[in-house]
Amino acid sequence: MPMYQLDEAKMLIRTEPCTTGSTCIDRVASFICSCSPGKTDDACISNPCKMGAQCDTNPVNGKLICNCPSGYKGKTCAEDIDECAIGPNPCENGGSCKNTESSFTCICGLGYTGPFCVVPE
Repeated sequence: MPMYQLDEAKMLIRTEPCTTGSTCIDRVASFICSCSPGKTDDACISNPCKMGAQCDTNPVNGKLICNCPSGYKGKTCAEDIDECAIGPNPCENGGSCKNTESSFTCICGLGYTGPFCVVPE
């Protein structure tokens, strides 16, 4: 039997957020899927999020949401962010930026040191 739910505009729309054989239980502003033994509708059950990202299930459509840690992006957080390419060079005084896994390193020019090449040698 199809499930029906009212949207904010109070228009009747058809939604089928749970897989076949599951029972959708309506809750305030969300739902849960009640599954038969040995089955699951939780998009996070297979641990699809990478790099230690937190996995959540969208309460509206049941799809996964990976909350990426700093330095990662993408649907499953498997893509490294190139911090050297997303803005101005974070390295001062002529230092060059080298992308690393989930971060970056500054290679300082002569006369400077430190994480951002701001400390005189």
